[in-house]
Amino acid sequence: MRIPPAALGLGLAVALWAGAAAVSPRAEADRAHGQELLYYPNGRFVKQAALGYDQAAASMAWLRTVQYYGEHKRGDRIFDYMYHLCDVVTDLDPRFEEPYIFGSFVLNTEGRHPAEGMDLLAKGRRENPGSWQILFESGFDSYVFRREYAEAARYFEAAAARPGAPEYAGRFAAYVARKSGALETSLLLWKELAQRTGNPKMREWALEQMADIQAQIEARDDSSPPKPVENRR
Repeated sequence: MRIPPAALGLGLAVALWAGAAAVSPRAEADRAHGQELLYYPNGRFVKQAALGYDQAAASMAWLRTVQYYGEHKRGDRIFDYMYHLCDVVTDLDPRFEEPYIFGSFVLNTEGRHPAEGMDLLAKGRRENPGSWQILFESGFDSYVFRREYAEAARYFEAAAARPGAPEYAGRFAAYVARKSGALETSLLLWKELAQRTGNPKMREWALEQMADIQAQIEARDDSSPPKPVENRR
């Protein structure tokens, strides 16, 4: 049975911007502090209302997620519902990698919800075990944000072993295993992110981190005691 376009559009609109009764329990707890999440129902409700057009619904939900990020980036810089929105998108389309990657990045940086960032990447690994990129982002998360260096090396090694992985995935596995905690390795990771990401916000943040780390390296080197001059008599 073919679903009329009008019915599909109505179903998606209802799923994404209405239905307060179907929102998550977290929204109920936050009623006294704001009604924002009432506009973002849970993934199960959206999936039912999508009438089988899950990928189309995921695209619409992702658009709303990007809008949410932009609104709060320009406003209060509070991203308390970023995880929920990315969770809805990835419930609809589990193979859509960008919400896992960008969502976890926001939660680890501006969002200040690193545990939720970890949870989002864990979901990405479960749903996409063959994805080198999600494994690589997991290694980036472990090394840069949580300083779990042995774990980071394992993720980079796993990423390097996946089909289609670029050469630098294996290179970072070696870097991290050899130089755990080194500023130079962190600088290389941020530089790689700035070069490969297609997301301007992630690139902007990466460039800022590169400048900060470079300043730390220069300050460290300037404060290092000079090496003694060898007497060659």
